[in-house]
Amino acid sequence: MKLVSVNVSMPKTVDHLGRKVSTGIYNEPVAGRVMVRKLSVDGDGQADLTVHGGVYKAVYVYDLENIRYWQQELGRDDLGYGHFGENFTVEGMRDDRIHIGDVFRIGGALLEVTQPRLPCFKLEIKMDLPGFSRQFITSGRLGFYFRVIEEGQVGTGDSIEQVQAGPEKITVWEWGVPESRIRCEPCGPAARLQEGTQARRRKKKKAAQENAYEIVFSESGITAKWDPEYESLLEFAEDQGIFPDFSCRSGICHTCQYELLKGRVDYTFEPLDSPYPGQALLCCARPGSNLVIDV
Repeated sequence: MKLVSVNVSMPKTVDHLGRKVSTGIYNEPVAGRVMVRKLSVDGDGQADLTVHGGVYKAVYVYDLENIRYWQQELGRDDLGYGHFGENFTVEGMRDDRIHIGDVFRIGGALLEVTQPRLPCFKLEIKMDLPGFSRQFITSGRLGFYFRVIEEGQVGTGDSIEQVQAGPEKITVWEWGVPESRIRCEPCGPAARLQEGTQARRRKKKKAAQENAYEIVFSESGITAKWDPEYESLLEFAEDQGIFPDFSCRSGICHTCQYELLKGRVDYTFEPLDSPYPGQALLCCARPGSNLVIDV
């Protein structure tokens, strides 16, 4: 096992769907030896510390074999070291061979495997590939995080030595996203996606209960009474003839994140990454009050 590249970057702001998004995913290889500290690698920063970084996500690791897989799978030659946001590009550490709790010595640092990486919508921004989060997850090629037991310097070419095996013998691949959180959706041009969405309409509109929540889609100029038979606000919007952007429908990709102008939502299951303050993920949200949504 070998450390092929050390990659870092500080957060930058990019345009995404008409919004400014701050992200630290644009990592680039660095030369020389770099200090690995308890919360990060020197020179590296995370934009949203509520879901990235911290003791148990101090260093993100991705195997070179995975990068080569995506180069072939996607037919792309621009996927270099750090492209997936990894701090360490490594060789010989595939997800199905590394276990949660394994401890490794790399250079002067002692590191423990804590959990697989679950991507947010920022990976799709970096890849310029809407819907890629789901493809990434279902591939099983997630990579994993280290926590730092002992701080120390590392550098390209360092050997990676396993010094302790994880007690539970659960691989990173086995620890990945439950199958129940993965949903299959059509992909392609937006017009085709909307046609497919219209074809999936299942519920007949009926008279709403008098005390039902009022849902205002402000951008579309449509107001409707909520029907609790709907699974989510996304499904409800589609039946009102409104077609918000979406991809995974499972709270992963954040494509369906829209501004919540008024009211409160509840989630049918907890999103893997929380939405921005004042925003709602329509694919897994239901109203907890009257709502005004900027759709």
